[in-house]
Amino acid sequence: MSFRFEEKYIVNIKYKNHLMNYLNEFEIKQLYPKRTISSIYFDNFYKEMFLHSEEGLVPRKKLRIRKYPSQENSKFFFEKKINSVEGKYKISQIIKKNKYIEFLKEGIFDKNYGICKPQVEVNYNREYYKLRDLRVTIDTEIKYKKFNSNISFNNNILICEFKSTDIKKIRDFYNNEIFTKVRISKYCEAINKLFN
Repeated sequence: MSFRFEEKYIVNIKYKNHLMNYLNEFEIKQLYPKRTISSIYFDNFYKEMFLHSEEGLVPRKKLRIRKYPSQENSKFFFEKKINSVEGKYKISQIIKKNKYIEFLKEGIFDKNYGICKPQVEVNYNREYYKLRDLRVTIDTEIKYKKFNSNISFNNNILICEFKSTDIKKIRDFYNNEIFTKVRISKYCEAINKLFN
């Protein structure tokens, strides 16, 4: 397992070209083609993962199943995002479609949170870049939807995220004329928009 630092910044969607021009000054390179991501987040009856995230408690985790619907034969990835005292890391494993269906129907048992049922679905488009030693992602067209419901919310923002094992390397690129640094979780945003 490798720990990493993540810093997220909100950029006004109308300034995306300005953002890309700024990053291109540092010879940013595309890593992968743009793709759509769909994640279903799970939580227990009391939504404790949401509450722990909002309060910034550690250790805490998020459980989700992620897929890439725009890809042919898209696989299902069961992921645990863990935030510990030592840092953040992710555990990901491919699951078969029947296990995916089972999780949606029966929920997922977690030793800390008990039975966790699907709560929300989050869809967005992601672009992937490399900037020196950093991985940079840009998320747009973010949509939150209550699981098994027509209730949804379109979040018209751009989230630019820098990931590295060295926090200083991330902060070297901070530009307060472009970025608004935030502590944001798409899962928590979805719960706040759809349930509160």
